[in-house]
Amino acid sequence: MIKFIITFLILTTNAQAGAFVGLASNYLHINEEYKYKNTVSKPSFNIGYNYIYKNFVLTATTNRLLNQSSEKTVTKDGLSFENKTRITADTLMLGYSIKRFTPAVFFTNAGVSKKLYRDNELLGKTEQSAILAGFSITYSYDRDLNFSTAIIAPNQELGLEYGLNFGINYNLWNGR
Repeated sequence: MIKFIITFLILTTNAQAGAFVGLASNYLHINEEYKYKNTVSKPSFNIGYNYIYKNFVLTATTNRLLNQSSEKTVTKDGLSFENKTRITADTLMLGYSIKRFTPAVFFTNAGVSKKLYRDNELLGKTEQSAILAGFSITYSYDRDLNFSTAIIAPNQELGLEYGLNFGINYNLWNGR
């Protein structure tokens, strides 16, 4: 799907387009049975493509290239476990530029892989995926650099009560 969208955007010539790289981190409030709820992810490396037409901005991004696992020690019934979580995200966002700000709605195909260890022995593994939605706002500092923040809506499939995302992106090239 992402390949189709990027190909379509590249072939359309009457608009501005550009590729970017960025770093993002998430704060996720997750309802889990372990004794922690709040998770701050390690920064993930993102690549993406912007397509701009008459102030409308369509963006496709992914963090699959250099995504790190978040590791956390959890306690249950007096025993310590290591929980390693990896989140992949492919996002499609639609916004409208108003001077330097771009409010947008987004949809993310999120994949969550969790592995539970005790004394370096794998006890269990789960794989989940869900479509997440939310609202973001981006501030364009200059032609090449922008900052963004997003609110991620609750999702029952992943046990997500809410989430926040913070990112910084640098344009590699743009068609302006």
